[in-house]
Amino acid sequence: PAREPGRRHGGGWVLAVDPSKPELRRLAGAALALDEDTVADILADALRRHGVIATWDDLILPVLRSIGDRYARTANCIDVEHLFTECVHRALSSLSTQRRRWDPAAPVLLSCPDEEQHVLPLHALAAALAELHQPSRVLGASVPPSALASAVRRIKPSAVFLWAHAERTEIGRAHV
Repeated sequence: PAREPGRRHGGGWVLAVDPSKPELRRLAGAALALDEDTVADILADALRRHGVIATWDDLILPVLRSIGDRYARTANCIDVEHLFTECVHRALSSLSTQRRRWDPAAPVLLSCPDEEQHVLPLHALAAALAELHQPSRVLGASVPPSALASAVRRIKPSAVFLWAHAERTEIGRAHV
């Protein structure tokens, strides 16, 4: 008999990740098992050993993509995605707050445009900037153009970064 896609021969659910990468397999398995402590430990260790960008590219993104692919096929895994993104957010935020020895530069302003809810890349960028001792401010999800313009006027950032995941997101014209 044919097996359901995404199921192991032994009957357990798996996330499709590169089988040649043990750390990635462990992280995906812990996420799928909703094992918050193991996910947090793996992320903290990877961030310490590899840094933000390598951890994001080699571990976090592959697991997020696999969760998204699984959701597209089966309409399940929302719980896994929520727990995993919460663990990632906490790990990245922890790193950002530990690295508060900033250069005297103006902060980079990080925001999502109105209607955009996916903020995890902003927190990854803030953590990567923190590794470089560059201050940043994360405004978060769904920031109206007028609020973004107000923040720009008030803090005079060295740069503004807008993240939009969804194609439907329109970046309005903020008068700065």
